[in-house]
Amino acid sequence: MSGQLVDVSMLKMVQAEAQDTAALLAAIVSSSFDPIVSKTPDGTVTSWNEAAAQLFGYREEEMMGQSIRRIIPPDRQQEEDYFLDRIAAGERIQQFETVRLHKDGSPIDVAVTVSPVRNASGNIIGASKIVRDVSQRKKAMALVHENEARLEREAMASDSC
Repeated sequence: MSGQLVDVSMLKMVQAEAQDTAALLAAIVSSSFDPIVSKTPDGTVTSWNEAAAQLFGYREEEMMGQSIRRIIPPDRQQEEDYFLDRIAAGERIQQFETVRLHKDGSPIDVAVTVSPVRNASGNIIGASKIVRDVSQRKKAMALVHENEARLEREAMASDSC
């Protein structure tokens, strides 16, 4: 009987470190204040953190395995096509301002950053999206522009007197 003795302690240590790293990354995503979503190359949701649930109104179990297009308004569907094409090419999309939909149908102004997700071999296996709610900023800017326009009208009216 001939056999080989293989030291698997190093393999077990590497596997344990990989599991620790995966657990750490999952904890970072789940505890983030920013909505973080991952999806397959065809747009199927594979992760949905609590911040995404709070912003969009869909619980994780409602979105897992569903198309991300569920939260994209009909007139914005071409944006997802653009994102998917860019991701397939290995590109990132930074701070793309757009509109998404809450579960109740109300629009949400957001800024989206999209990055390719690669496996250990470097192949693109999906995308991650980090979303920021910019609704309050947009409302504040609209108010500033409104006030500037009002002041300009008042100044023109006082000049004509």
